[in-house]
Amino acid sequence: FAGLYSVPSGNWTLGVFDFATPDGGTLVDWKLTLTYTYQVGVPYTAVWTPAAGLFTDAAGTNPYVDGTEADSVWAAPGSTTIYTATVNSAACSVIPVEVPVRILKPDPTTTITAAPFTQLYPGLRTLLTAKIDPTSTAATYQWFLRDVSNPTAVSEPVAGATSSTLEVNIDGLGEYTVEVTDPNVCSGKTSATINITDSLNTTLFIYPNPNSGVFQVRYHNKAKGVASPRFLTVYDSKGSRVFSSKFIVNNIFGRMDVDMSRQPKGVYVVDLTDASGNRLQSERVIIF
Repeated sequence: FAGLYSVPSGNWTLGVFDFATPDGGTLVDWKLTLTYTYQVGVPYTAVWTPAAGLFTDAAGTNPYVDGTEADSVWAAPGSTTIYTATVNSAACSVIPVEVPVRILKPDPTTTITAAPFTQLYPGLRTLLTAKIDPTSTAATYQWFLRDVSNPTAVSEPVAGATSSTLEVNIDGLGEYTVEVTDPNVCSGKTSATINITDSLNTTLFIYPNPNSGVFQVRYHNKAKGVASPRFLTVYDSKGSRVFSSKFIVNNIFGRMDVDMSRQPKGVYVVDLTDASGNRLQSERVIIF
C-alpha cells in the first residue's frame, strides 16, 4: 500500500474468489479503512495562539512570533490562559487543540490576632481575625476549636464560623484554628492557631445586674475544669435566706443560673461557698 499513500481518494475494487467447486458464498458488503500512523520521532508543527506569554526556549528569552509554526513552545503567562494549537497537515482535518495553562500562586501565610484580649473572664469578649498574605477575595474560612482542658479532645468545626473573623466569649475558651482555602494557590489550604485562655480573676460575676430576678453567677474554678460542687445562697436585706442551690461546676468560670423572679424588688447578697463550707466570694445583686 505504500504507493497508495499519496492518492487515498478514488474508486477502490475488491476481487474475491474461493476454491470451492461449485463456487459458493456471496459477498454482501465490504469496506476499506485507512489508518494514518504517526511517524515516531517526527513531531507535528502548529500555530499557537495567543502568542503572549509563549517562548521558543525554556529560559523564556526568545518570544514566540505570532503565526509561526512550532512543534513545542514554553508558556509563562501572567494569568491563567487557554492556548490553542492548530496543526496544518494535509493528512488529516485541522482540529485546533486547546491547552489551558493555570497560574497558581504560592501558598499564602495565615496569621490570627485577638483584640482586645487573649484572656477572658465573664463579660469580656474578644474578636479573632484571620489575615492571609497575600490577600485574596476568593478565600473561604472555617474555624475550629479544641478543648485544651481535655487531653484527648480534637479540633471540631465551629458551627457557622465561616468568615475571616470570630467573636469569642468566656464559654469559648480553647485552641482556635482557622483553615483558609484559596482556589488560586498551589495546595489550596493554609492555617494558623491561637489560644484563648481564662483570666485568673477571683471576682464573683453576676449578670445582668441589675435584673428582673433571672441572672447567672460565675466564679473562677481554680481546679481548672475538675468537677467541684459550689453552694450558692442568696440573702435579702434583712439577712433571711431566700434562695439556696448546689451547682456542679465542671469548667472554668462555670455558669450557675438563678431564678428569683418571684422575689420582691430589692438588694440581695449572693454568697458562694465550696464543698467544705468555706466562703469563696460575696456580691450584691439588684432586682427591680
